[in-house]
Amino acid sequence: MLEKIRNTHLKKILWAITIFIIITFAFFGAPSLFVSDSPVGKIQNKKIKLSEFRHYTDLAQIHYVLNAPSDDELKVSAQDITSKAWELYLILFQADKEKYTAFDEEVVGYVRQMFSRNGKFSEQLYHGFLQRVLPRYGLNISPRDFEEAIRKFIIVQRYIDNNVKTTITDDEIMAEYKKDNSKIKINYSIIPYDKFLTDINVTDDEINNIYETEKNTFIKAPTVKFKYIAIEKDSPLLDKLKTFSPKDIKEISGISEDFLEIKETDFLTDHDPIIGIGWQPEVIKKVFTLKNGEVFGPINLDKQVIYVEKVTDKASYMPQKKDVTDEIIARIKIRKALAMAKKEAEDFLKELNEQDGQDLYKLAKDKGIEVKQTDYFKYFDYIEGIGLDAAVSDKLFKLQKGQIYKEPFMLRDGAYMIQLADMTEVDTKEYNEVKENYSSFVANKKFFLEKLKLIYRLEQKYKLEIYALDDK
Repeated sequence: MLEKIRNTHLKKILWAITIFIIITFAFFGAPSLFVSDSPVGKIQNKKIKLSEFRHYTDLAQIHYVLNAPSDDELKVSAQDITSKAWELYLILFQADKEKYTAFDEEVVGYVRQMFSRNGKFSEQLYHGFLQRVLPRYGLNISPRDFEEAIRKFIIVQRYIDNNVKTTITDDEIMAEYKKDNSKIKINYSIIPYDKFLTDINVTDDEINNIYETEKNTFIKAPTVKFKYIAIEKDSPLLDKLKTFSPKDIKEISGISEDFLEIKETDFLTDHDPIIGIGWQPEVIKKVFTLKNGEVFGPINLDKQVIYVEKVTDKASYMPQKKDVTDEIIARIKIRKALAMAKKEAEDFLKELNEQDGQDLYKLAKDKGIEVKQTDYFKYFDYIEGIGLDAAVSDKLFKLQKGQIYKEPFMLRDGAYMIQLADMTEVDTKEYNEVKENYSSFVANKKFFLEKLKLIYRLEQKYKLEIYALDDK
């Protein structure tokens, strides 16, 4: 269970995969926020009580502590712990049904291996871990409970090993190596969508249809307006405020020896930046919870401390059609224009294919279309004229020199027709030196993905439901 996948690129990729697949493992709140013995979820119509689930959050915390690079590098969120706890719950639920076990000898062997010095088991190291390291994270457990946790980790790993099978090929290893080391440059032409906009008409029926079928996209988010004062973290005023409860934000300014400007925001959603502060969604979310005129603080930011006073808020609402008609018309026009740009690009590529399929420059010149060429770039680099787009890079790095991608890329400005102009040669000597590392990288990535698929299948099989804080 104690896998240690620490490659930077791999972590980013696997995190994206995790979010995509186990979407229902979304964070529902730290277990300590629940009152009494509330149900936190349901499996096979059986409610899972908080008292039962806490065991799995403890297991998840132990898992992360054991996998931390060092005692000082454990950085996991409540969401990480909760998601890992549900993963453990599902696998152990299934493993129990299939009568998986771990013998005492396995547990003892695992513990001895983990807490050894110079090849010998260290009682001092073991008890120091239980008495000093785990309590830092609120885990005060006995040796017996820790060893039972290890037993469960062994069972989980055994179940995963028996149910997750992967193979890797040399082509996959080479492809991964090229992502980090190869460079390409491309030729590209654009059919911009905006050239079609002026000739597009929009009917009342189309407007009515978009308004009715896409209503949710027009809902205006709730907004809040508030005042705030920003105070430097080394200001002596903060000591005064520890024993002072201001009735309004002006009182804070009044007791300060220095001038403190009271700023007032516009109506903001939790996605909007605060002028003078920047993006602080958690601050805005907190202000939403206050009563009008209520003061709250201090709120620690990177360089400042702020106090806020709520002015008022506006609830979410659905605007009338007349208020979003211009937005609907623009939406329809852009969609139609993109479709027209795509059709023109497809016709271009079809005609090119009917010729020799290679001379992008000649056909583009005949049609008055500009062809541009980028500098060399790597897989994860920003692409000149296109942007940062992993989906585009993935397709381009699979092309052969001179090959034109078979379909137009529909991007921000319109339809792109792209040809691979050149690719740097692979350094065979270097590749052979690092091939084993890339082989492990690919194997770990595929194993992780297959493991997530397994968990997702269990989630669906047992109809797991995870409750939000306010679910009944």
